[in-house]
Amino acid sequence: MRYDVAILGAGIGGTLLATVLARHGLRVVVLEAGVHPRFAIGESLIPETSLRFKLLAARYDVPEISWLGTFYDLRDHVSPACGVKRSFAFAWHEPGVPHRGAHSTQLPTLTPPVGPDAHLFRQDTDAWLMALALQHGAEVRQASRITDLDLAVGSARLLTADGSRVEARIVIDGTGHRSPVAAKLGLRESPTRLQTNSRSLFTHMIKVLPYDQVGPSRADSGLPVPWSQSTLHHCFDGGWLWIIPFDNHADATNPLCSVGLILDRRQHPDSHADPEAEFRSLVARFPSIAAQLARARAVRPWVSTGRLQYSSSRAIGPGFVLLPHAAGFVDPLYSSGLSITVAAIDLLAQRLIDAHRRRDWAVESFAEVDTLIQGSLDHYDRIVSRSFDAFRSFELFNAWNRVWALGNYLATYSTLSLHMQHQATGDRGCLDALHTPEHQGVLSSQVPEFTKLCDAGAEDVAAVVEGTLSPTVAAERILERIDQLPFIPRYMRFGHPEGRVPARFTLPAGARHILWHRLFAAPRWRRRHHLGLFRYASGALRFNARLLRAALRRAAHVTRDTLWAYNRDWRRAPQTPRGDGGGPACAPSPGGLDRHRDVAAQPERSS
Repeated sequence: MRYDVAILGAGIGGTLLATVLARHGLRVVVLEAGVHPRFAIGESLIPETSLRFKLLAARYDVPEISWLGTFYDLRDHVSPACGVKRSFAFAWHEPGVPHRGAHSTQLPTLTPPVGPDAHLFRQDTDAWLMALALQHGAEVRQASRITDLDLAVGSARLLTADGSRVEARIVIDGTGHRSPVAAKLGLRESPTRLQTNSRSLFTHMIKVLPYDQVGPSRADSGLPVPWSQSTLHHCFDGGWLWIIPFDNHADATNPLCSVGLILDRRQHPDSHADPEAEFRSLVARFPSIAAQLARARAVRPWVSTGRLQYSSSRAIGPGFVLLPHAAGFVDPLYSSGLSITVAAIDLLAQRLIDAHRRRDWAVESFAEVDTLIQGSLDHYDRIVSRSFDAFRSFELFNAWNRVWALGNYLATYSTLSLHMQHQATGDRGCLDALHTPEHQGVLSSQVPEFTKLCDAGAEDVAAVVEGTLSPTVAAERILERIDQLPFIPRYMRFGHPEGRVPARFTLPAGARHILWHRLFAAPRWRRRHHLGLFRYASGALRFNARLLRAALRRAAHVTRDTLWAYNRDWRRAPQTPRGDGGGPACAPSPGGLDRHRDVAAQPERSS
């Protein structure tokens, strides 16, 4: 049998793409070297990624995908083993000194009806996505390791370890660092062009104390969101440590916590020491981190890596496309991996559906995908590499971290605006807009004013590293540029050193933000921050009502089960997400993909 698309790897990227393509009639096979369920990192979502899940679900008419974009839907429909994420939290530490509350920053995530974000328990979410791909018609072969491949335009031949042969029109490599396609074609850049230079030690642990118990009090830190309901970044000169709990909400069923230490290899070269011993030795230098992890125990073997960064000369070629994690990787800081992956899949899926419809698999059809992936990696690399440089002082990190927060804020509101407009109108143009130059990027990489700000700030941080500028002066310059931006409300205090929580996404904060842009922003920025206040508020009410109905239904089922045994729950219809922003989550659209639905539903048959 010849397939239209062969996807290597059954992680989030591979199965997400397989689901969309199979839904639109392409003959898809997924080849996975391992077996689900399995351990994986890449567990923290960001608002832009969560919103892209919702827009992806609407664009390709796979409403279940939207469940990944909101913690409550993820908990109810995918896995209660996932954690809630209400913010990014950063705690800056000095050796031998307890963490000071004033050395903290936070960027809250979205609130209902479109939030909050989640901590993905990947063994559950990845297995669920694989099942979803199967449900929509994709074929999945686990324990199928690729041993050889032959690629050409419109033709790919694969050989697996068990001797099976697979033919397809194109191969999509979603495997990761050990990409078979990159290895076969010699695509890896050596040395990598990426500036970030880090390595990692990580595992899952139990008995990690909530930082709210051992860290600065809320009054001391001034942060609005609990530390333990955040993706917590412990930062210090020479690296950072992540704490991603899965047991941080009232309905939690999972006692695990993801813990990982990232070290700057310029200060901490590769080591052959026992990973846990090295981890404990470094953590012991910082009293507050040590207190949080004093009782923690690993539940699986530690993983110790060499350099994390890798890149490829190209992500497309005759007969193949590399998904972002197969093309390159920067660092877990700021959760860039999933963000780039979801953006690339949105763009790639449309190009593959179009190629199938036209029977034309030319490399040029996927050029925009390569541009998006390579540009996104370079963009994140600049922000992450300078963050490692800025870790040397809180003053400098506080300023440079504000640049990242601004990019996140701009990307979130821009994507949220498209989502809410689509919810209100069902207009497919809101979905197509993600593929236009104005929106085709991650972390505001497509916004000239933001990239200019990044360039200037990166030069300031570099000057500190070179010794030609003090951290104080560099921080002042960075914040002054932010403060002068005409499209950022001054009341948010993005450009003030004491504004350590510059953006909030509660309903009152959102209302103030929208009103400011309506009254004072230039038309271009008003368009990017266009939200209906009434519709957003009513969507929040409907969201709360839906959760209340679900809770009452569960209580009614318990009462029923107490009184009699028989029920008809087994006949229930599949649950479909509802739009809580004022319209259907996946409104039918007369144009775009639906014009080609009949064509795509009849895949080409080849011997």
